[in-house]
Amino acid sequence: QAENAVTSATNNTQTTGMNTVSTPISADSSGVASYALQFDGKSASEMQSIMQGAGCAFHSGAWCADFVTYVTKQIYGNDATPGDFANSCSNTAYCPTIGAWAREKGVYTTDSSQVEPGDYILYGGAGDEYHIGIVTSVNPDGTVNTIEGNTSDDNGNYTDGVVNQHSNRTGAYVLMHELA
Repeated sequence: QAENAVTSATNNTQTTGMNTVSTPISADSSGVASYALQFDGKSASEMQSIMQGAGCAFHSGAWCADFVTYVTKQIYGNDATPGDFANSCSNTAYCPTIGAWAREKGVYTTDSSQVEPGDYILYGGAGDEYHIGIVTSVNPDGTVNTIEGNTSDDNGNYTDGVVNQHSNRTGAYVLMHELA
């Protein structure tokens, strides 16, 4: 479902440095997942160029939350992110800050039956989150598929901080669709 949405959710392009990315049309949580999928396989240096070219933060060595924030801002705009996410969380783009914000908003859960594409997945315990990604689909067994920045591949190989899709993940979830 998410792969098909990539084509329908985009129709414009922007060039930032040497990178061309599609501009999203669909301003909703499924648009977040669809837009994020186009970055699969990009390196840290490519993402730094794209994200900083759009005026977003990129913290070298720890940019998973920057990636989630960048994608969310591209879909909703800086001032219209669900639950005021951009102003509440993106100044630090720090996983524990996002987790605390989600708990305060009442959209933090470990129940994957509530998750939809475009929601976020956090790894680590409440208050000790260390990594974040975007849910692209939910599997019948309750695991989710994701796209994540600053991560390794499914075999555990970490190169220079690529964006990769992952399968069969579990964690805590930020139900962004409930705020949209």
